[in-house]
Amino acid sequence: MLKLLTDISCAKGLLLAATALTMPTHLFAQGADVASSPADNADDIVVTALRRDQRVQDVPASITAISGATLSKLGAKDFLDFYRAVPSLQITANPVTPGASRISIRGVFAAGESTVGLYYGDTPVTGPSGNLADPGGQVPNLNLFDVARVEVLRGPQGTLYGAGSVGGTIRVIFEQPKVNVTEGHVEAQGSTTQHGGLGGSLRGALNIPVIADILALRVVGFAERTAGYVDNVRFNQKNINTGTASGGRAILAFTPTDNFDLTGTAIYQESHQNDNATWFQLYGKQSYKTDSPIKVPYDDKMRVYTVTSNWILPFVKITGTASHYKWNIVREGDGTVALYPSIIGTAASSPLCKIYNGISENCTTAQLTSYKNYALSTLPASFHAPIREKVDNQELRFASVGKSWLDWTVGVFHEKRADSIDNYLAKVDAATGVLIEPLQSSSYRVIGTDFSQFSQFAELSAHPLTGITVTGGARHFKYTKTVSGQVLQTGIVLGSFAGPQTSVRQSESGWVGKAGISYNLEKDILLYAQWAQGFRPGGANNVPNLAQTLVPYASDSLESYEAGVKTTLLGGMATFNLAAFQIDWSNIQSAAIVLPAFRIITNAGDARIQGIEMEATVRPIIGLQLNTGMSYIPSAKLTSAQTGSGIVTTGQSGLVGDRLPYTAKFTGNFSADYSWEVNSSIMAFVRGDLNYHGKSANEFRPTYVNYETLAGFAELNAKIGMNKGKWGAYLFVNNVTNEIGAVGVQSIVTAAPYQAERIIGTIRPRTFGINLSAGF
Repeated sequence: MLKLLTDISCAKGLLLAATALTMPTHLFAQGADVASSPADNADDIVVTALRRDQRVQDVPASITAISGATLSKLGAKDFLDFYRAVPSLQITANPVTPGASRISIRGVFAAGESTVGLYYGDTPVTGPSGNLADPGGQVPNLNLFDVARVEVLRGPQGTLYGAGSVGGTIRVIFEQPKVNVTEGHVEAQGSTTQHGGLGGSLRGALNIPVIADILALRVVGFAERTAGYVDNVRFNQKNINTGTASGGRAILAFTPTDNFDLTGTAIYQESHQNDNATWFQLYGKQSYKTDSPIKVPYDDKMRVYTVTSNWILPFVKITGTASHYKWNIVREGDGTVALYPSIIGTAASSPLCKIYNGISENCTTAQLTSYKNYALSTLPASFHAPIREKVDNQELRFASVGKSWLDWTVGVFHEKRADSIDNYLAKVDAATGVLIEPLQSSSYRVIGTDFSQFSQFAELSAHPLTGITVTGGARHFKYTKTVSGQVLQTGIVLGSFAGPQTSVRQSESGWVGKAGISYNLEKDILLYAQWAQGFRPGGANNVPNLAQTLVPYASDSLESYEAGVKTTLLGGMATFNLAAFQIDWSNIQSAAIVLPAFRIITNAGDARIQGIEMEATVRPIIGLQLNTGMSYIPSAKLTSAQTGSGIVTTGQSGLVGDRLPYTAKFTGNFSADYSWEVNSSIMAFVRGDLNYHGKSANEFRPTYVNYETLAGFAELNAKIGMNKGKWGAYLFVNNVTNEIGAVGVQSIVTAAPYQAERIIGTIRPRTFGINLSAGF
């Protein structure tokens, strides 16, 4: 940490459940989870990230808050449209699995359980384990229309937010119903993407007081079409990655008195993508062409139901939340490119060749040819995977109210998660790339994961002297994870053989803590330092014929040391925030490969991450706001090697000193937003956003044959528009310079007719669009 500081100086029963938790017999109140403040002044936004109302500049932690107005100006329909404007926040696309991506903060990037806690409203959401024991590799990406703000907390949040919040926590806060006004707004957008086709969307929101001052309903609906821009040269098809999405949200708020509120939220969203958005650089740096022998469409449906109640007594605020969500996914994976190299490289001594021919000695030339012919006959093939996830969680919190020398929050949390996957290797029509139905499978297995956890937490903040706050917190957790699986159809090519169901149970308990101190040097200068811990639950692998020592994997954990300063300058015209951090990450959950070609999760290696973050805002003249932010992570390296018995370590697994994958040294952003009055009834604005993401790599080992470097890139977006009252019209250009920005890459060494070489996922090419909005 001292070295880092030196570097800085050098650098510069849902409804009943929630109601029963907090509902009094005779007294009610209005909750205070959403605050209204000037939308474009981030330092004035009131957040509830630490479970109490605070201005962003008063929170003794590194946090970014993006208002709904800013999200609208950015044209952000989901996380992918704004994350590069947040220091240290990264979303990495999986190049070979459509719909799959991983969120990371401060370089805490790894397979396994999620490293970032994600909340939609009061509901924590995570992806299914699937067949890879990798819940963090599938991010629920709901539409962000009619959102009050997004809060991004950097650093571990283990005490208040629990498992998975090791890198940080993201909270999406929806606009809440208003009990005394009828209002609504609608937005239509059309766009065209270079190298691709047309896109468009229609979104709307309506607020209706059902009973004046007591009951209100707010509903949101949307439908969109995303333009494709990748062409498949094998099938002579253009814009194969076209997608659609639709859904809605309804929030019913019951506020009978000033001391109680009860809110119910229902969300539904479904999406479909015709094919993957990745392409092969074999066809040129900017070709946007693929030669994939199969189509890999993606479909998902998500339903989220949440009930939250708040009851304010003279000495305590009681908050209860109960949530339930279901997520159904059907995804495909290219089994052809994955399996073809191993098939053509099969040796006479291969166990698979021996099993296929029913012999114990090495295969003859004829027997080897017979096996290869059989294996090749199963191609082209898709890893066809219907996935189902169902999650229930409840939380009960008690928090102090009013001004006192001691602020406190205590609570309990319970989660029950179940997911299952049907995993097929199924034949694809070679002429069309489409999955043949009924399925012609050459392998089939089922996997189910049941996870439950219970935790208790507390956080106290004392104010012993004027301007000084001392904070301490702790969380006790206990979890159980059971993984069951069965191979129902032998897949010789995969080395999986039909047999009875197997089940493995893994459980663990422990503590995480937090301590910090902050000092208001002056009214507008806040200094703080804190130590915090985070953890991710362990689990078990369900892989055929896996060595018993590799079946379970333990939780991993980290400790973070952070110091920062927050300043408000020039009478509120400017803010400048700076944070320095060091993260020590132990027993990292990592992806590994066991022979013949199965991927597992294991504990392998430790790491240390050191960095700084900066955010600044200045409003030099009326109507002009300039924002900038950056993260600099000079060191994000393994401090112990990733080795293990039975695991493929040659070339792929990291050694001491190797940098963590997908962790750029430098990322930065700058935006300028200027509004002016055209006349007494018309306002105009122009906005530009420049986001830079530095160079990173997809693997630990630079000598690994599939190690690839992702070049740094800058993305420039521009928007201009006019508003007359609640009517608006805007023109925008995203990726003005048509930059090739790689956000995911996978290198595959193979040969014709199934060659890929370098599969790359990039930001969307230059896109022009128009946006019209109206409100009442």
